[in-house]
Amino acid sequence: MDVEVLFNSNTRPLASPETAARVHALGLENAAREIPLLPDASGMAAWRDWHDLAGLTFAPRKNALSLPDANSRLQAVIAGNGLGMQDAFAEPEIESGQLVWISELGLTNFAYCISLPTKRNVTEAEEHFRNWIRAQDF
Repeated sequence: MDVEVLFNSNTRPLASPETAARVHALGLENAAREIPLLPDASGMAAWRDWHDLAGLTFAPRKNALSLPDANSRLQAVIAGNGLGMQDAFAEPEIESGQLVWISELGLTNFAYCISLPTKRNVTEAEEHFRNWIRAQDF
């Protein structure tokens, strides 16, 4: 596979305003143990990495929701079902007041990429998509 990085992602934890108030009351370390941490596409790898970055022990609740779709996860965070890991794609929800960042610490080892096979020629449709996605202003 040929992998091309489209842009890097600064991924950090966020919550609904009500859950963020609970985080503030409990303190970040206690909140990360008491409030479910919702897995993202990496499973719990992002949460593990973030805990390492923050100098916190990774000891989440065992009963976190498992939502494979990013939009469903974001809606679960908005509904107060747990803490999420997200990047700038959550800015509309941040700006509307539906979500708040709960830490300034962010992971920079994530990126959005496009992958195309190397063992065969790229189709015209694949090349068209690659050119289109490169032209987007993320």
